[in-house]
Amino acid sequence: MNVLIISAYPPDPAPEANHALHISECLAQSGHTVHVVCRKGSIAGTMPNIMVHSTIDEWTWSSLPTLVRELKECQPDVVFLVYIGWIYNHHPMITFLPSICKSALPGVPVITQFEAIDDDPLTRSIPSRIPRKVAALWAGAKDSHWLFGTLLRDSARIIALSGPHRDRLSRQLPGVAEKITLLPPPPLIRFCPDPPEEARQRARRAIGATADDFVLVYWGYIYPGKGIETLLEAFRMVSTRIPNMRLVLVGGCLDIPTRSNECKRYYNMVRKLPETFGIAGMVTWTGSFSWDSEEGSLFLRGSDACVLPFDYGVTLNNSSLAAATTHGVPVIATEIPNGRDEALEHGRNIYLCRPKDPDTLAEAIELVSSSHDFRDLLPAGSTRLAHEWYAADTFGDRLVSILAATRGSTRVRSGGTDRPIGRDPEDVPDRKTIPEITSPSLTPAATSSRQPTNDTPPVPLVSVIVAAYNVEGY
Repeated sequence: MNVLIISAYPPDPAPEANHALHISECLAQSGHTVHVVCRKGSIAGTMPNIMVHSTIDEWTWSSLPTLVRELKECQPDVVFLVYIGWIYNHHPMITFLPSICKSALPGVPVITQFEAIDDDPLTRSIPSRIPRKVAALWAGAKDSHWLFGTLLRDSARIIALSGPHRDRLSRQLPGVAEKITLLPPPPLIRFCPDPPEEARQRARRAIGATADDFVLVYWGYIYPGKGIETLLEAFRMVSTRIPNMRLVLVGGCLDIPTRSNECKRYYNMVRKLPETFGIAGMVTWTGSFSWDSEEGSLFLRGSDACVLPFDYGVTLNNSSLAAATTHGVPVIATEIPNGRDEALEHGRNIYLCRPKDPDTLAEAIELVSSSHDFRDLLPAGSTRLAHEWYAADTFGDRLVSILAATRGSTRVRSGGTDRPIGRDPEDVPDRKTIPEITSPSLTPAATSSRQPTNDTPPVPLVSVIVAAYNVEGY
């Protein structure tokens, strides 16, 4: 299969760039040809069958001719869009990709993967709104979405990264739910190749932790909403009662273009809190690490528990959760304000507490660190969660099956006959080789209440085949 991915790509610091990298490598390892269209300055392909086309200056209308040229030159069987508004600077051009693809490559399906269901933070000027209005009229303004353009309407398949994301997308457009498939992201890191015990000792030496210390790790970017202030306040409470506690914050500031000053202010604010709380000697900040670094994996190997204190709660889409569980680390996290992610079972594969509540987070840390039952139960549950959703073979099999099913369900006219797109007509079995299915109860008399008479033409027997959508390739 020839797959074209459109996304940010390393060394872009956006998590979505790493997600696209891992998707491309997963498909390449499965034997597929992968093209990646991304901004200028991106890395080259990391495998022989990954071709990176870093030809886009900015994701604006001025880059549309370049994008169309790449679509036509790559001739993909499937186009795969990794979408979150901010990596495209919230420009509407990319939200019309499925309609653009319909025009440039008729019959080629587009799969849109929503990394998050964000709201548009920008108030667009009148000159910038005019091209969007024109594009909406061209694509059929009636069904285009005010924020997502034709991504929901015209994508052949939509990938959501968690149950809550799926539910929010389903409410955006009537009938879109049947196109949504759940596929959480894999861990977006390079794994440390050292034996686990050796890596554990090396990581603990790096932060000055002894064998008796209980090491908590926060893993991921630091920006508003990550709850770092809640974590540091909770850690201050715990450390007064349990002196052998250590905290490692793995990750640096994420510079989101539309929130750059806000992100930097938040990062600088939380960096000062350990001094204010008198816990600076127990807290280590590793800073950012590059996309090809094993440092993030190393510190997970050296930890005793991972804490994800997000203000908005943790769900399957959080790559930090994927990273921790694939290392078998027990996870303490916050629950989402409304509803729940059905895959996360409190007390079995994760320990959940209220967001923005240092007291309950401190209680959770104390309980997990001191209870032998939780010390045994949560790592096993964490490993089980990783196997069910995040393991490389699990993710790879699901991804390939989604692409194959989407490709197989899109048909084009070729030589006067219908055939699945991208499939050689020689692969389709001859009609003569398909066994005839008969049933004694399905006679013409049984299937029609209207019998032919001399005055009416005969009623033909009609066979109806119903394909179960979104189950598997057909």
